[in-house]
Amino acid sequence: MEKDNVNSLMYEEEELRDAVVVDREGYVCGRVANFTVEPDQIMVNLCEYDTKTVKTPNEEELVQKLTKLMPQKGLFHRETSIEQFYDWIREMLHLSNREPVTLEHLVEFAKVKNVDVPYQTNEFKVKIEKGSIKWSCVDKIGVAELGKCIFLNEAVEAKKRGIALSEKVDYKATKYLTGTMVIDSEAKIVGSALKFLVGDLPGLLINVERLEKIEQLDAKAMTDTLVPSMFKDSSQLLNRVKNDLNRKVVTDDDLRIWARKNKINAPSKIVERKEILMELRVDWNNIAKIGDIVILKEPIDALNEKLLLGPNEINLIPKTDMRKRP
Repeated sequence: MEKDNVNSLMYEEEELRDAVVVDREGYVCGRVANFTVEPDQIMVNLCEYDTKTVKTPNEEELVQKLTKLMPQKGLFHRETSIEQFYDWIREMLHLSNREPVTLEHLVEFAKVKNVDVPYQTNEFKVKIEKGSIKWSCVDKIGVAELGKCIFLNEAVEAKKRGIALSEKVDYKATKYLTGTMVIDSEAKIVGSALKFLVGDLPGLLINVERLEKIEQLDAKAMTDTLVPSMFKDSSQLLNRVKNDLNRKVVTDDDLRIWARKNKINAPSKIVERKEILMELRVDWNNIAKIGDIVILKEPIDALNEKLLLGPNEINLIPKTDMRKRP
């Protein structure tokens, strides 16, 4: 790939944070954690993220279990309110009326009463350091809707893994290609590989994608604010919404409407999802490298135009086009 003058472009450090760093053979070195600026050089510090799972007490289910232990008062059974439940816990643990009842208090009380504490599994990301590379190794920087990518002029990761270097791009079956990130010659993330194409000149079918951002109700956050502060559990909350709105099934839109009618804050979140704009057939001789990701030999716009004007049969296929494909 022809080297671009990255020194002619300047970025704030935060702009490049979390950018995927790819060596010239297509192997991922990691992601940008931060930068170290020294008198005579700039170092790019790398990291990667690992998903860990941890078990934590399920507060909602624990409240349900402990509520059943409360003594019933009077001749007629009435549904226990969450305020009554917490007052009872304070009394049992000899807490002051103003002291909030925490999850730790509930677990402590459950152990005293020999009640099995229900657990739930939560996932979280752990950052792992991956070393550093010199800024002089950077060849191209691509900032696109799908993410940020830094392309290196050296085979840093390939050498680290002991992978033999070759100018030839070996064929790979669909099962090894599907879902692989695709970047163009300018380090722009353009989409993902879909499948291997068989022909006199083999090729690769890729999904050209865009990132769609949608604001929607954060149903979990809303439930967490209402359970168990106002409702004993999520089932009680949903039953209330069903009754108030005369619904058989409650959707996120129903929750939003119900919250608005009751003047309850409905927290929202931005959800990002990939949208497939089109499918693009790329001849194998237009592929520069295949490692952890696929690198194209040209910018995506130039390649798209070249393929459309070329002799190949339909190279660009709108996602809605249901014509037969190889």
